[in-house]
Amino acid sequence: SIALADRYKLIMDENIKVQKELLEIQINHSNTLEAKVKERTATLDNTLNKLNQSLKTIQEDLNLAKKIQKNTLLVKPSILESLNIVQSYIPMVEVGGDFYDFTKLNEFTYRIFQADATGHGVQAAMITMAIKGIYDNVKNYELDTSQIMEIFNDDYMNK
Repeated sequence: SIALADRYKLIMDENIKVQKELLEIQINHSNTLEAKVKERTATLDNTLNKLNQSLKTIQEDLNLAKKIQKNTLLVKPSILESLNIVQSYIPMVEVGGDFYDFTKLNEFTYRIFQADATGHGVQAAMITMAIKGIYDNVKNYELDTSQIMEIFNDDYMNK
């Protein structure tokens, strides 16, 4: 019975030793995981900060583009009054692909131009600005609409 009790004590001591080793392994594993989580959280925070800064810059750029686009749509108040027109432009997003212009050619002739680039947003706004640039070069000439459209089309297709 003494040998059996001694054998039981050895087994119990071995069991306690194994449990302590497993607990240490578990603690080390937990600490390693916690360190990795902290590291990845810091990386994600840094990435989110960069993304937020980029989004802020993009939003500021879009606001500037919106102001520029709005200013390109300004028509002389005297033309609007003489035609009895109220001007309004409300883009679907910050900037859009629509453009209009009213030009007085002579005492009896006005030219009204309207353009609508397909889509919305920056891409459509850029196309519209290209259209405006071409149109500004021909809008004051007293030419037939077909002649203006031919000049306009040639310039646009060559850009």
